[in-house]
Amino acid sequence: LGFRADGLTCVAVEDGGREPGSACKDVTCSDHGTCVVSGSGDALCVCDVGFRADGLTCVAIEDGGEKPVSPCKDVTCGNGTCIVSGSGDALCICDVGFRADGLACVAIDDGQEPPSPCKGVDCDEHGTCIVSGSGDALCICDVGFRADGLTCGAIDDVEEPESPCKDVDCGNGTCVVSGSGTAFCICHEGFRLEEGTCVAIEIEDPCDGVDCGDDGHCLISGSGEAFCICNEGYHLQGDTCVAIEDPCADVDCGDGGHCLITSSGKAFCFCNEGYHLQGDTCVAIEIEDPCAEADCGDNGRCVVSGSGVALCVCNDGFRADGLTCVPIENPCSGVTCSDRGTCVISGSGDAFCVCEEGYRSFGNYCLQVDDCVTGAECDEGWCLIPACTFEMGSPNEEACRWGEEGPVHSVTITRPFYMKQTEVTQGDWHRLIGNNPSRFSDCGEDCPVERVNWYDAVYYANELSAAENLESCYRLDGCTGAVGVDLNNCNVLFKGLDCEGYRLPTEAEWEYAARAGTKTAYWIGSNITDGGEPVCELIDDNAGILLPEAAWYGYNSEGRTHPVAQKAANPFGLYDVHGNVWEWVHDWYDPDYFNNCPNDCIDPVVPNEGSTRGHRGGSWYDIAGALRSAVRSSTSPLDHHSNVGFRLVRTAPLDAN
Repeated sequence: LGFRADGLTCVAVEDGGREPGSACKDVTCSDHGTCVVSGSGDALCVCDVGFRADGLTCVAIEDGGEKPVSPCKDVTCGNGTCIVSGSGDALCICDVGFRADGLACVAIDDGQEPPSPCKGVDCDEHGTCIVSGSGDALCICDVGFRADGLTCGAIDDVEEPESPCKDVDCGNGTCVVSGSGTAFCICHEGFRLEEGTCVAIEIEDPCDGVDCGDDGHCLISGSGEAFCICNEGYHLQGDTCVAIEDPCADVDCGDGGHCLITSSGKAFCFCNEGYHLQGDTCVAIEIEDPCAEADCGDNGRCVVSGSGVALCVCNDGFRADGLTCVPIENPCSGVTCSDRGTCVISGSGDAFCVCEEGYRSFGNYCLQVDDCVTGAECDEGWCLIPACTFEMGSPNEEACRWGEEGPVHSVTITRPFYMKQTEVTQGDWHRLIGNNPSRFSDCGEDCPVERVNWYDAVYYANELSAAENLESCYRLDGCTGAVGVDLNNCNVLFKGLDCEGYRLPTEAEWEYAARAGTKTAYWIGSNITDGGEPVCELIDDNAGILLPEAAWYGYNSEGRTHPVAQKAANPFGLYDVHGNVWEWVHDWYDPDYFNNCPNDCIDPVVPNEGSTRGHRGGSWYDIAGALRSAVRSSTSPLDHHSNVGFRLVRTAPLDAN
């Protein structure tokens, strides 16, 4: 006492200086230890073997007490003192001239051992040099002095830096300052250093809390983890040993097999010869005759193919229909050839019409057509309509005639054009526009879109042109509302028939394409029955006319639209030009325009003025008289009707004829 550490030197504390009084004054450590002052200036008891520090008192360690046995018990160190390190291990602090050898202090022999690190170190006579556990010299300075390297210098209040132990709370230990000036905790016996704090040393049993059941016991692995070892006949399920069950216990393979267990422990049935597994049971294999249920009738017999399948071999004049022999139907049955020819069977077995002079065969029909039509040229849903001159309008003698269909006059179409083979469908519209305005949306995507006004139709034409990188044929300005909903008030500028994109057909183009070279009321024939009566109203007898084969209308539609292309196509290859839905055309409607068609009626387009737009072809709702090729009708371009749709055209190159 009276000295303090200065580095690795103990220097005298001068009472007249600024050094505070010794913290060990009046501390006896209960006569079982020595009081030292820590780097922070606090008193600390270093207790004798068999005693432990309790505050500033050394109390005896009782074997039966609550504290664990001191690691220093039975360690004498010889010429040194045993202390407990922060990690709870015993450590010998040896006297000068001795060094630590495990838990013993042995003399340093200058002849055999290297010189003591404390040799020549006197800590400026104000402290004592000791050798640390790492073999380095360390000055323990007297009170009033501090270590400065291997010297003990007087503590100067002005120059002394703030203690590293300030604000360090070791809990169950005391903070001291190392020779390097770093704070560290020296823990009390029974405690160890963890993350800068002294915590109680707890020795836990990994098997505590592990219940292996009555049929196993807990062991500790080399890594210190607990695991269950089960007795014979038991296996680990979760964390408990349970009895091993027989997988075959509840399996009944029947009398024709027995249960086996796979290497993975799963049960399965192994069937005896003559049995096979059906569900979970072995049942007898029955050899069935594939022809047992077949009835080929009196006109054939059943045979079994090489693959074991029953099939009918039928007599001449009969064919197999499943496992029945039915008469071979005459391909010409029901084929009338429009009463202008005779049906024959081709070499391939198909019906073919041999037509009278002046008529040509188109499918199962003999039609009187002009030289404009040689046949259908359709590809990917678009048909090429060649340039030609035709007779537009209906003659005065045509039955059911409306007042604005004549007179009959020649019209020349100078530009070939492509026309969509069907009306625009609900699927076409939805894929391009994204909604479906149709009343009959439950009809499906192959049914014609309806409830579209004239502005919707030209908007769709522009969108299709844009999708295929073609010139748009219309300029729409000032529109309000949404397409397919309430589009209106549009100012529309048509760019002309030479436009390369998609557009609505003119009224003349539509009738030319619909007639397809015919001059009758419908492309498929007249509207006069076998009895010589015209079919004009729904109450009329439709017997003897062929319109039901080409159109959906009030007679056969059941009050709704139908999928496109289910009826016969006209000679140009177009479907549903009669019925299903009316089709918007480009022109304004002028009831007298074709009475005095200007410019010799070459590529006529009704002038851009009027209050209604034309539509042609009739619909599912209409009578037969309204479906005739010459019928003209119109409505406001703003109107939406469930029986009005459209189809598009696109002008073709002149060399496409």
